Amino acid sequence: MLFPEVAPGRAETQAALAQALSNPTCHIYVDASVLTLGYDISAGAREEMLAALEQFGDRMHIPLWAAQETWNNGRTSLPDHPLKAGHSALDKAMRQFLKTALSQLDEEFTSKNGIVKKADFEQEYRDLADRMSRLTSNVGEDRKPERISEKLTPFINRFVLRSDLTPILDRVSKEGPFRHAHGIPPGHADIRKGKAEAANGPVRETNQFGDLIIWFEMLEHARFVEATEVLFLTKDFKKGDWVYWPRKVKDDVGRSVGNKTLTLPMPLLVSEATATCAQLQRLHITTLDEMVRVLASLSQALPQLSVALQPETDEFLPRIRRETEKPSETVQVATPANVQGSEKELSFRTSDLAYEPAEGNELDELISEISSSDWHGQNRAAAREVNYDMLTGASKPQRIRFGRVLARAANGLAVRPLNLLGEILAATDNARVSREVFLGVLAEIYLHDDGTLKRPVAAPVLAEMVFASAREPLMKEPTLRITERMDSQRRNYLALPDETPRRIALEATLDRSASPAILVSLKADGEDLLGAVIHRWQRFPAAGLGAALSSKDIIETVATQFVVPISFFEMDNITTKFSIADQTGFVPWGPGSGIPLRQLP
Repeated sequence: MLFPEVAPGRAETQAALAQALSNPTCHIYVDASVLTLGYDISAGAREEMLAALEQFGDRMHIPLWAAQETWNNGRTSLPDHPLKAGHSALDKAMRQFLKTALSQLDEEFTSKNGIVKKADFEQEYRDLADRMSRLTSNVGEDRKPERISEKLTPFINRFVLRSDLTPILDRVSKEGPFRHAHGIPPGHADIRKGKAEAANGPVRETNQFGDLIIWFEMLEHARFVEATEVLFLTKDFKKGDWVYWPRKVKDDVGRSVGNKTLTLPMPLLVSEATATCAQLQRLHITTLDEMVRVLASLSQALPQLSVALQPETDEFLPRIRRETEKPSETVQVATPANVQGSEKELSFRTSDLAYEPAEGNELDELISEISSSDWHGQNRAAAREVNYDMLTGASKPQRIRFGRVLARAANGLAVRPLNLLGEILAATDNARVSREVFLGVLAEIYLHDDGTLKRPVAAPVLAEMVFASAREPLMKEPTLRITERMDSQRRNYLALPDETPRRIALEATLDRSASPAILVSLKADGEDLLGAVIHRWQRFPAAGLGAALSSKDIIETVATQFVVPISFFEMDNITTKFSIADQTGFVPWGPGSGIPLRQLP
């Protein structure tokens, strides 16, 4: 479809992206804006990003012009000490505040803590400023651009296209000015940006056609390899000359709601791509954020990268505001006496999952916003100061739905919804609220919308929270309301939240005749976990890439796939690095599969 629906479905768009990532004839191209992010995030997040891209092997490409832009940026545009300017600014601000304060304060003044002597304040402030200065002075010494370039450059050399740019540059010189003059994407917004800045200097001339060069380079390569899908990964989407924002999108229940986050390729780009590449069926232009969310839905969590891509999550933590109720000063252990209503009254029916949010209800509006947004929208919504009366006054199906959307957002690695969920589950002053929200969390992980069992999906951080919460006396009853549905099929799960935590021994067998060694068998307490790939969710993330893995990598992957806390596993430390053979995946496990993952008495 050249011109999409007025209100495209977010779930359908993400499903199409997941399908593209698994399609062997989909070729993935990475923009310089994504590669240069490697200079702005932590080493752990950078390693996760590069490993996630490496897994696509021969389908992953870096246009030569994008590689050149990245190389230039690392060589000329970055300071030797990236955090030094921030340290200097903090020192200056601290000194300026003290100077101003001392000029305005009396020898004794009143503060929230009572009467304070000016001399005592000055001494305490100077001590604090000295500690802050020492703490921040050496931060970032390991972030010198050349050290990061040592990691990025081999990656770029491995995947860069060996394009002949001469005919492309000749074409751009002829077509570029006309395309920009008529607003034909991509890259025409670079000229508008230059004109907007003309008051401070000349109109932008340098690299004004960079996006167009990358576009032509991608199309030429996609045509040559006969790609059926093209996925362009970029962070350069705010200009509006690669993608556009539909005014409306369909949420998870099919309603049209306002859209602030979902982007789609410009129709003219779709038309040009399909006209140039005879085999091309679909063009995707997406952000690194969206790709990380989709990978998480495929049981490949990238926790450090997801946090690095959500820097605003450090500004505020979600808070629950209580208007008519004040929490007890002492934490109470839930018993039938202090739980609102007897534990026996906590029921769960399939109809509880059928609740649909309504307009004009404060909690429902929050549910809808978290449901229909990406990380940034979800974080904004979950960062609100939540009125606790809004939760206590809600119905049970409404609170269950709230738990489900928080779990879904946390599964997509959104930070603030996970924080908000943790605060609700830890609240002890209204047991019914936290218990029914927890019911929703468990239902989202283990049940379909119609109440039937599904193969569970949970990011590692959510699985850790769920299993830990289930052991609390307050949460035993809601946990049983869900897990009792699995009683006849417990052997088909590696572990469930209502069970006593146990150590799960992983045993790996390697073919050491290859280099690197190849994992040929993986067992949990003697039961096989590996099998041939039938469904894309089974695929071992590193299969067929030759990547060197460790015992730690295996434990994290198994924990994610089977929704079990990482802390449950033990594995002999295999010092030899090993790889995963192509088409190796996990057994098609889950309820109704008939594949036991453990033996029970």
